[in-house]
Amino acid sequence: AKFTCQLVPLKFSGYSEFDFTNHLLVYEMPAKGREYGLGIDTADGIGQDRSVMEGICRGTTGQPDRQVCEFASAYVNSYDLAPIALAVAELYTVKIDEERQEPLMVIECNGNGELTQLELRKMGYCNFHKWTRYDNKKMQLSRSGRLGWYTNQWSRDMMMDCITKRLRDNWLEVLSRYFVVG
Repeated sequence: AKFTCQLVPLKFSGYSEFDFTNHLLVYEMPAKGREYGLGIDTADGIGQDRSVMEGICRGTTGQPDRQVCEFASAYVNSYDLAPIALAVAELYTVKIDEERQEPLMVIECNGNGELTQLELRKMGYCNFHKWTRYDNKKMQLSRSGRLGWYTNQWSRDMMMDCITKRLRDNWLEVLSRYFVVG
């Protein structure tokens, strides 16, 4: 089935009246030749936790990576998140050296994230993070048998070290006032 959607800009009347949930917040529109990625974590969609998506643009020489968009909703589950993720991925699909380049999606697959990834695959999306152990003697992502990210004891520590370093050393520019680390 062909997927079509339309992203419609909304009028911003100031933060005092704004509810950031259930909206795609775009801080920077896509630019030709830039590399984008989407990090996704799902929730149950019953108001107790949020499904979230963060968009990042890879930095250029001397410039940090930069947050370009985000989405958060306590009422969107893993199944419902797939078409939203596809719409955002389509927005940030750009030409690099005249080749169409989809953003790399890194979906937390513990819990229900595998369903989001499965639905995206059914819709034809294919640029997913390849799961691997980074301490393998020979790291060959092409031989990885799993797609997505799986948080466990060793990967959580590694992920937290990485994000802490990137934020502390200004290698990642966060534009959202709603982004929380801690």
